[in-house]
Amino acid sequence: MLCTVGVRELSKKLVIVQGEDHISKQAQFNATLLFNILLRSTLCSKRVAEEFHLSSEAFEWLLGEIETRFNLSMVRMKFSKIASFFRKNAIWGGL
Repeated sequence: MLCTVGVRELSKKLVIVQGEDHISKQAQFNATLLFNILLRSTLCSKRVAEEFHLSSEAFEWLLGEIETRFNLSMVRMKFSKIASFFRKNAIWGGL
């Protein structure tokens, strides 16, 4: 039970498209669909207990690490887009 609740709450925290309107919610669902499938299949209760032998403390740490790495990748992606915009417009001169 801890696994399913933890994975469900982690999925809610992984936001790519912000907004509460219908289009934003649909875009968020589409953007995270494959990642959520991967999360649920990898961290299903049976695998966590039998294959990985994770304690509840280790599982919580793992969920925190996944969230941190996901957020870092989003920051890098956004910075990369901003940097390429500035490069194209020659604002940073030489980058």
